[in-house]
Amino acid sequence: MRHTSPALLSILFLVTFTLMGCSDYHLQLVPAATLDPIDGATTSPGRQDPVGGGGGGGGASSPWGSLSGAEMPEEYFAVVWNDPRTVCTDCYVPDFACPRYDVIDVQGRVVVSFDLPWAEAFQVDHLSLRTAGPGRFLAVTNAWSAEDDRPWKAWFGDGLSEEVEVVLEWGWGGSIYLPQADREIQLDDWLGDAHLLPDPSNPDRIYVLPQNTNMYANPLLGTLYSIDVRDPSAPVVTWSPEQMVGEAMIPEWGWAPWAPWHAEIFLDEGRAVILLGLEIFTDEGERRRILVSFSPQLGPQDWELDLTGLTEQTELVVRPPQGGSKVQVLFNSEPPAWCQGMGFARYDGVEISTIAGNPELTCGRLGPVLDDEGRTFLYSGLVIDSEFAEAPSFEGEERLMISHDGVDVWQYRRFVDGMQSVPFTLHGLARITPPNQGQ
Repeated sequence: MRHTSPALLSILFLVTFTLMGCSDYHLQLVPAATLDPIDGATTSPGRQDPVGGGGGGGGASSPWGSLSGAEMPEEYFAVVWNDPRTVCTDCYVPDFACPRYDVIDVQGRVVVSFDLPWAEAFQVDHLSLRTAGPGRFLAVTNAWSAEDDRPWKAWFGDGLSEEVEVVLEWGWGGSIYLPQADREIQLDDWLGDAHLLPDPSNPDRIYVLPQNTNMYANPLLGTLYSIDVRDPSAPVVTWSPEQMVGEAMIPEWGWAPWAPWHAEIFLDEGRAVILLGLEIFTDEGERRRILVSFSPQLGPQDWELDLTGLTEQTELVVRPPQGGSKVQVLFNSEPPAWCQGMGFARYDGVEISTIAGNPELTCGRLGPVLDDEGRTFLYSGLVIDSEFAEAPSFEGEERLMISHDGVDVWQYRRFVDGMQSVPFTLHGLARITPPNQGQ
């Protein structure tokens, strides 16, 4: 990170904005402060819940139910983005540029900006972004260069130390190099589109879930690996597909679930639980889309959510069933497409409710959820010039919205970087746990 100003090292974790537009401040373990509204992050006039905590969804009160520009909830987000005025990332022939990895506050101000060691690579693609404990995230980036035969990089960004720590590197095949341990390990599976999950109970370990390549046409659910990224002598722990989902789901070779289209990890009563989105086939040949969960300590969990016929989306936002609470699944209710509409839906296993996005936007994408009930979440979309109404243009302006109980209560039109208000093209977004809130 190179947003450094020694005179501002003691400024609060959620700072008082004494200089309008200034963003040279740092994440600190201190209470939240009051903010003044700034350009780039604004409420939507006439669309706020005037009651505060009531809204259309009921339930517990929420700070997003009635907002004041001077008193905002304490939130931070890791964002992967570019300034669309300087690089065209969606053009027919893309102008490849290293995307920015930053942490922004709830007002859209850049509070940490990470310097990446592969910024000079001739092609850099963002692949995934996940929360990884207080103030941290785990990113996977593809950085192609002539000198590097391991272009895939998994790395931690730490908002407190403002440092980048590369922990896994790999190329084609199943060989992985661990830079922090100076160790190379060989996996039996091809990494391909592997899911990498930070272990919420052990900051030194990462779960790697690659594809099983024994089936040529449709890669299957592969072996799960737990890898210590710092200790060169630590064992690599593995779980077979049968140990993750049970033998009943894998009656014979070739009928195992396909490689997961969704994977995430969370803590439930102190134990790590991995949530998998799978496609399986019944004895009658019927395809099912389900969510199942697996505990590395306890094995397959007695829980399943059937999404068959409900959605074909592969990008879900899930609030898992923790401590006996209901699951909440958010998804785009439009059919999967390159540019999807602005309709969203929430499903708890019994009821489904629809949520309309801003009708002035198109190409809707879901972001993280901000409460336990799934009532408040982020989504993004494009504002397209009217002359391109029939065919969305690459010239659209991106907006990031916060929806609460079906009402847009906050929007980001610009990020504030230093003294500049900058438009953005988003490539990734994750909610960051404030350090003073623990995990």
